[in-house]
Amino acid sequence: MLNNCLKIVHLFKNALLGTRCVLCKTPVKLSPNPHPNCICKDCQRHLPWRDSPSCPQCGNPSWGELCGQCLTKPPYFDQTIAAFHYRYPVEKLIAAYKYRQQQYIALPLAQALIVTLAQQLKQRPDIIIAMPMHALRVAERGFNQSFELAKMISLALHIPLQQCCRRIIHTPPQAGLDAQQRIRNIRGAFSCEQDIRGLKIAIVDDVMTTGASLNELARQLKQHGAAHVQCWLVARTEHHD
Repeated sequence: MLNNCLKIVHLFKNALLGTRCVLCKTPVKLSPNPHPNCICKDCQRHLPWRDSPSCPQCGNPSWGELCGQCLTKPPYFDQTIAAFHYRYPVEKLIAAYKYRQQQYIALPLAQALIVTLAQQLKQRPDIIIAMPMHALRVAERGFNQSFELAKMISLALHIPLQQCCRRIIHTPPQAGLDAQQRIRNIRGAFSCEQDIRGLKIAIVDDVMTTGASLNELARQLKQHGAAHVQCWLVARTEHHD
């Protein structure tokens, strides 16, 4: 617990020391609070916020009602909340965060999701979990990007972060696979090892594309007794691949 807190303090410290917007590099006025702004106000206004009606279950564009796909073949998760559309410049921010070790970007991404949750969250979960990453992938990348986001969200919302599932199969990356390949690739990749019967659970992840990984994890959670599963995302593609 202490190590986790120290890491978060370190991220906040790095953000405070940085005086330029992570997007346009113009100077950003430092905030006296422990959650400084890392993106200038001009850039924030031009980010691809998801502010149009969408399917409450999968997050695909709709008139705010369940989409046809969720009506005919509903996913195992019950709700999707995403801060952004997955397009420029958010896709570049996420890539820099995940693949180029720019971990300070986690802070503005988490902040954006926290703001979105404050506006859209209707059912508060009992626990938060981060999308699990296989130990080999963590060793390769150096960190689990979803877990770092989940820690900040857990602290901000005062909801326990509890990693009740782990990834037991080291699958090839989902990027580059089509929808059916993603489903086959991720099948059976997760194992839930704690008593979660009756709990409402939110899964934190960076991006949803086809939703195959989130759906497989939600399937495991539901099979182990979870009562309700939400997906909390930094960004979501605008349609299924």
